[in-house]
Amino acid sequence: MSRPVLILLHGVVYAGAFAVLQGPWFSVVLGACLIWASVVDFERFEIPDLASLFLFVTGLAVAYGAGVLVWHVAGAVLWAALFWAVAAFYRRYRGWDGLGFGDVKLIAGIAAWVGFYGTIWVVFAAAIAGIGMLLINAVLKGGQFQGSQQSAVAFGPFLCFSAWAVWLTGVS
Repeated sequence: MSRPVLILLHGVVYAGAFAVLQGPWFSVVLGACLIWASVVDFERFEIPDLASLFLFVTGLAVAYGAGVLVWHVAGAVLWAALFWAVAAFYRRYRGWDGLGFGDVKLIAGIAAWVGFYGTIWVVFAAAIAGIGMLLINAVLKGGQFQGSQQSAVAFGPFLCFSAWAVWLTGVS
C-alpha cells in the first residue's frame, strides 16, 4: 500500500470520527501524531521518536490543563515500564524482538493523553485487533500460520487506532 493511500485512509477515519463526535480542537494534534506514527510503523516497522516525543509532551500539556497531570505522568511511566519489561522478557526467551522500543515510547505518549486507565483499554483493543489480524492473515494464506518471525505485524497502528477510539469516547 502506498504512503498517500495510507495517509488518506487514516485521515478519512480520523476526520470522520472527529467530525461525528466533535472533539476538542487539540484532538487534531493527537490525530496527526497518531497518523504519523501509524503510517511510518506500517511501512517500516519503526515508530519515529519525534512522533512519540510530541505525543508525550502535548499529552502532558493537555493533562495539565485538565488538572490530571499526576495520573497521566504515572500512566506514561508505568505503561512504558510494562511494555519495556514485556519486550525484554520476549527478547530473552525467544531470541528476537516481538515488541520494539518504539512501541514502548509510543505507549508512553498515548498514556500521556488518555491516562493510566484509558491505556488499559487501548492495549486491550490493540491486542485483540492485532491477534485478529494474525488470524485473518493465516486464513487468507490457506490456514497456514507462518510462525511469529514470519508473520510480523506492526503493533503501532493498532495502538494508534485504539488510542484514537479511547480518546474520542472519553474512556479514561
